[in-house]
Amino acid sequence: MTLTLDAPRLATTMPLLSVTGVTKRYGRSPVPALDGLSFAIPSGSITGMVGHNGAGKTTAFSLVCGFLRPDAGAIDILGQGSFSRSS
Repeated sequence: MTLTLDAPRLATTMPLLSVTGVTKRYGRSPVPALDGLSFAIPSGSITGMVGHNGAGKTTAFSLVCGFLRPDAGAIDILGQGSFSRSS
């Protein structure tokens, strides 16, 4: 996939990464690893994610990278949808 970007337009009109209402459960666990996670990262920003052990940082990263699929919600990267693994 080739992606052509207009950097000045992106900086003012859309987030680099948008995560909306993402939920992820492992197996039949009654406790979700992520429950309604939402955030947006603007283009050009430097961003980090911190939290205690078990907070869901690795799960969130794996969902954004496409290693896992969310059970609910949406992930959008540069207005192109999310990465996804080949089936």
